Amino acid sequence: MPYKNKEKRAEADKRYRIKNKEKIKERKKRDYKEYYLKNKEKLSERTLKWRAANKERVKTYTQKYRLTHKEIQRANNQRRGSRNGYREIIINLLKERDGIICKLCDKELIFGKEHIDHIMPLCIGGTHAAENVRLLHDKCNLGRDKKYLDIINKKI
Repeated sequence: MPYKNKEKRAEADKRYRIKNKEKIKERKKRDYKEYYLKNKEKLSERTLKWRAANKERVKTYTQKYRLTHKEIQRANNQRRGSRNGYREIIINLLKERDGIICKLCDKELIFGKEHIDHIMPLCIGGTHAAENVRLLHDKCNLGRDKKYLDIINKKI
């Protein structure tokens, strides 16, 4: 039904979009999926180029995303940290091996506040091997990161 009046046409389009909101959404989703599948390599390459050219924007976006989506970060940490209770098993094994004393400050560990620490950090070549892990207080572990910044910077 052709409209001569642009305002009438715009109003009819608006009514159609409101009435068929889900239908339009599904069509856009289907069309984009088809386009993506046909042009996957091209889109991936374009994304990689953009990310390389806009490292600061990517970093800022990532930081904002992590701040606004803490529940996702928390879920990922829980998934990584306690796969089927492995974390608790490792903590118990380390307590049996080393006792319940923090290896940095020599004070007794507080239940639930202990951290599994990598003596040689993973980022500079450390491993998950038993001889490279120990139990520390959470504050002791989080405070020792500064000691390795110069080593990390030299390696990079």
